[in-house]
Amino acid sequence: MLQYFTVNTSSEIICFIIALVYLSKDKDGIWRSMIIFLFITCIAELAGFHFKHLYLADRSRTHSNA
Repeated sequence: MLQYFTVNTSSEIICFIIALVYLSKDKDGIWRSMIIFLFITCIAELAGFHFKHLYLADRSRTHSNA
């Protein structure tokens, strides 16, 4: 599980937690929607990292998808 926490994913999760703490009290909907955006970003980064490892673990592929 610790392999998922790179510098990028750790900084995004920290930003999400900070936004959750400070922006949840804001009355403006635009700023509160940033919480949803950061949550989706964290999920996409973690899922992308997982799919990358699944792709690299399959040795039947001869060409990189990069």
